[in-house]
Amino acid sequence: MAEQTFAEGSPRMIVAGATGFAGALAAHLLWRHPRFELVAVTGRSEVGRRLDDLYPRYRVPLRIEELDVDRLTGDPDASDGIDAAVVAYPHACRRPHGGTAA
Repeated sequence: MAEQTFAEGSPRMIVAGATGFAGALAAHLLWRHPRFELVAVTGRSEVGRRLDDLYPRYRVPLRIEELDVDRLTGDPDASDGIDAAVVAYPHACRRPHGGTAA
């Protein structure tokens, strides 16, 4: 697996919705950026498949996971949680309970 290079103390990021074109592109940009650490890519389809198998030109060698916010955020005082997320869901996608986002 290709190593990601990033500065120490870089924000830890995920891309939710990485199986779509915009999400895959966002993952590619974060993977190559020296000031961000891409720790996970999530999607509702293609779970378990590597993103670089789905989008070879972007060369992001992470496996697509189901979004598990509890696992990804971890303990707020620990260093293994995430700092931010890029959400690249389709425009028509809405929250599961049907509520509106503020």
